[in-house]
Amino acid sequence: MNYLLTAYHMFKWDRPTQQEKPTPTNVALTGLARDLAAGADTGKPIHIGLVGAGEMGTDIVSRVAHMRSIEISAISELNPQAAGRSVTIAYGDPDRAQATNTTDELNAAIESGRIATTNKVETLLESGLIDVVIDATGILSVGAEIGLSHARPRLFARRPEQVAGACQRRGAAVIRRRSG
Repeated sequence: MNYLLTAYHMFKWDRPTQQEKPTPTNVALTGLARDLAAGADTGKPIHIGLVGAGEMGTDIVSRVAHMRSIEISAISELNPQAAGRSVTIAYGDPDRAQATNTTDELNAAIESGRIATTNKVETLLESGLIDVVIDATGILSVGAEIGLSHARPRLFARRPEQVAGACQRRGAAVIRRRSG
C-alpha cells in the first residue's frame, strides 16, 4: 500500500486528546484516512523515521505532533543538536528526544515512547520498528541511496520522480503507480 502525502493530507488534522472520540460520519473512510483511523482505534500508530531535521524536517516533526495515530519515532540528522532542537520546538520538552548510537538503543528509545535521534541513517533504517521513512534532506542522492540500499515498505521524498530517476540511473528497476 503506497501513499503520496501532500501538505494538505499531512497537515490537515489536529491530534485529539485521549478522551475525544471521532464524530460518526456517513462517509466511508478510504486510503490514508482509513488507515489512520484504524491506527487510532487499535492504539498502534504509524511510526515515521525522518531523515533530516533542517527547516523541512522540523516542520514535519511539528505537524506530526498534532496528528492522530502517526508519530515521529526516530530522526537521523548529521547534526545531532538540530534533531534535538526540532523535537523541542514541536513538543516543548527537550527530554522527549533521546540520542542513540546503535539500532538496539534506537529501538529501546522508541519502545519507551521517546523520539530517538541518531547521526547515522543506517541506524534508523535497520530498525524494525519504523513503518515509513521520510527523506526531508532535499538532497536527491540521499533519497536514492535510501531507496537503493534498504528495502523499506514506504519511502516518501520531496521530489519522488527525481529520486526514481536517480535510482534508475544507478540501474534499479522503478515501478511507478499511475494515478486516476
